[in-house]
Amino acid sequence: MASSGDTNAGPADAYDTSGTSPPFSTKLIARLYHANRLVPVPLRPGEKKPAILGHSQLTHAKVAPLVAAWSAGQGVGLLVGEQTRLAVVDVDTKNGGDPIPFLGTTDVVARTPSGGYHFYYLRDEPTPSRIGARPGVDLLADGGRYVGAWPTALPNGAYQFQPKALAILLGRGPGLTPFSSVRHLFATREGSTTNGHDKDPDAKWITRLWQHGAPKGEQRQALTRLAGYYAKHKQPADATAVQLWTLVTTKFKQRPNDPWTEAQVRELVASIYAAEAATKPTRVKLAFRDLTDLIADAAKEPDVPWTWNGYLAPGVFSVLFGKPKIGKSTLVFGLLRALQSGEPFLDQAVRSTSVVYLSEEPLKSLAQKAAGFGIASGQAYLVTRKDGFSTRTFREAMLDAADHAAAISATQVIVDTVNFWGRLAKDEEQDAGVMTELSRVCQEVAARGIGVLALHHSKKGNEIGTDAMRGSGALAANADICVQFREPHAGQPERELHAWGRYDETPVGLRLTYDRDRRVYRVLGEIGRGPDGQRRRVLAALPEEPPGASAAEVAKQLGLKSADRVRGILQDASIAGEVFVTEPPKGISRRKGGAARYYRDLGACL
Repeated sequence: MASSGDTNAGPADAYDTSGTSPPFSTKLIARLYHANRLVPVPLRPGEKKPAILGHSQLTHAKVAPLVAAWSAGQGVGLLVGEQTRLAVVDVDTKNGGDPIPFLGTTDVVARTPSGGYHFYYLRDEPTPSRIGARPGVDLLADGGRYVGAWPTALPNGAYQFQPKALAILLGRGPGLTPFSSVRHLFATREGSTTNGHDKDPDAKWITRLWQHGAPKGEQRQALTRLAGYYAKHKQPADATAVQLWTLVTTKFKQRPNDPWTEAQVRELVASIYAAEAATKPTRVKLAFRDLTDLIADAAKEPDVPWTWNGYLAPGVFSVLFGKPKIGKSTLVFGLLRALQSGEPFLDQAVRSTSVVYLSEEPLKSLAQKAAGFGIASGQAYLVTRKDGFSTRTFREAMLDAADHAAAISATQVIVDTVNFWGRLAKDEEQDAGVMTELSRVCQEVAARGIGVLALHHSKKGNEIGTDAMRGSGALAANADICVQFREPHAGQPERELHAWGRYDETPVGLRLTYDRDRRVYRVLGEIGRGPDGQRRRVLAALPEEPPGASAAEVAKQLGLKSADRVRGILQDASIAGEVFVTEPPKGISRRKGGAARYYRDLGACL
């Protein structure tokens, strides 16, 4: 809990830590931070810059070798954001930063070498960093940010903590205030907040109150409203009392004969919190059911109302992933045409519906695709690449799409791609925390009864499976259905569609070919996953013209460990007349490139 300190001291005096920094070595303190689940960042001696590259990718495990090899001259920084669950407000007083609105909101405050402040909070929700969030104030959290920390010394001074602040920080326990309690202080000009929440009607008023105070006749009303706001946002009552008392003593002009007292402020806060608690609804406990009852209830539910059988449905979160520029968006426009006509798509039934589509493509490209596929007015409601370059968060964009879908009775939202609309920085897709947050937004939209199809990219290589999805596996883990769109032979029109999901209706795998002139995908056959499925995959991987491919090349392409197993399949297929074989010239060994090579015609696997 934040405490008031000496009531006769000014706000700056209450957090003055000058002269309290003992001469501990940075190496020892780096180990202390690491032992308490923080992620220390080595800094160049006498500087605030990292001494390593890639500091934003550090984790508690990855930093362990760096801590063990820490140089005594290096400074110490602390990673903030998802990894450490820390958010820091950096107030630079020399550049006009005002610490007053933040004083009293947290007990974990550090003084910086330049005389500024670092206010530490618990990152209790996604919190994107913002440089210049307020005049002279930076918000440092998600996105690989770090802050200089005690006992690092710079030419103009050292970072300093009070002992109590350090103890709270190391434990991340009581006293480390949730950032959500002060997010209103970072309202943008439009009124939306930095962490993706909906517009907060109180944010601008609270900011003005902290800046200018309230007239004498309106002070009680202002304090009551402010206490009610903090109570609704679950800020501890003691922290609110300290915050309001700081406001009174720094921003209010008081009546000489009847000034506010700290006891009066605490009494007002207590009454507001009591009223808030009285209106809080009673929590309903989870109702656990026997498996027999659960199965019986499931039997009563209607079948899944598939929009595209086995792949898309209202309330289902699906991911379509594949390499860039192999036709994912083209596949989606083929689907849009089917959803418009109600005709089956890739031999699977569809249910006609309009679609809300967030695209990363430019306007001209989308217009050409729509004309080429004959997409009629009212079928798809789109936003383009240009709309994606804004301060809008992924959650805001997806909720806008969900609202529009509900307004037009559409049952499907398509986001192309997660990287673009999630505004991911380089390698951010590798962060499980980031991808989990994006997945939760998709799940939130799906929970409204709207289907979500998120497009994503594959890794390099040509392997099959959800592990081929680029970045962290969190997106695949959170999706209901994952669909891989694969190009088995570079430059050829043939494609493969592999799917994994929670539903029996989802097809295992399909082989496709694309007719560019008619803009139509045609199913060539199914791809299974048993021994027969592996045989089909091997034969499907063969070139259609000589000189063909060797068994080792096919095994490598499919990510199979045994070239001998592939060779056996190809030899059997050759005897059956399904494939053609070209034997190496006599006297040339396999090691010198003399292995038999196999090829097939287009109907070999049908």
